[in-house]
Amino acid sequence: MDACLEQVMRAVLDLPVGAAIRPDQELESALGVDSLFLMSIVVGVEAERGIELSAASIGSVRTVGDLDRAVGEALGAVGEI
Repeated sequence: MDACLEQVMRAVLDLPVGAAIRPDQELESALGVDSLFLMSIVVGVEAERGIELSAASIGSVRTVGDLDRAVGEALGAVGEI
């Protein structure tokens, strides 16, 4: 998992350091991430990484792994410029 994503998720969701964040976890049911939390996470990662996640990629995010892939794709797009 992207370290920045994990750090932002822990901060936004106020998760303790030892709490597991796994790729298979559903954002809403397992972590309580609603649309406002998701946007806070996205904005935080975008600011830290200097990337922009597309609305399409954000709209299809259901799990931590989905969000991690979206960040990875955005980072790859930055590298292609």
